[in-house]
Amino acid sequence: MSSQDAIRALIEKHCATLRGEASDITSALSHWSDAPDLACARAIKATHKIKGSSGTIGFHDVSMIAEQLEYAFRALEDEEEALLTREIYDLTHSLTETVSGLDPAQSSLYHKSF
Repeated sequence: MSSQDAIRALIEKHCATLRGEASDITSALSHWSDAPDLACARAIKATHKIKGSSGTIGFHDVSMIAEQLEYAFRALEDEEEALLTREIYDLTHSLTETVSGLDPAQSSLYHKSF
C-alpha cells in the first residue's frame, strides 16, 4: 500500500468516525438539563477531539466549526447555571450538517502526493 493510499484510508475512516463524534455532541445537548456539568464536559471533549483530528487530516472547515463550538462550551463551563445558547444550537447544527455531507475527497490531503 502506498503512503497516499494509507492517507486516503485514514481520511475515509475519519469521515465515518466524525459522524459518531458529532452525535456525541447532540447526545450531550439532549442530556443537558439532567446533568449540565457532565454534558458540558462530554461536549467539550468531543468538540476538542473533532477540532484537532479534523484539522490534522485536512478538514479545516469542520475544525473551525468545532473550535467555535468548543469555545462556546468552555464559556459555559464556569457559569453557575450553564444555559445553552442559540449560538451553541446553531453551531451544533452546522457541525452536524457539515459532517453528514462530508466526502473524503474534500480533505486537503486526499489528492496530495506523498
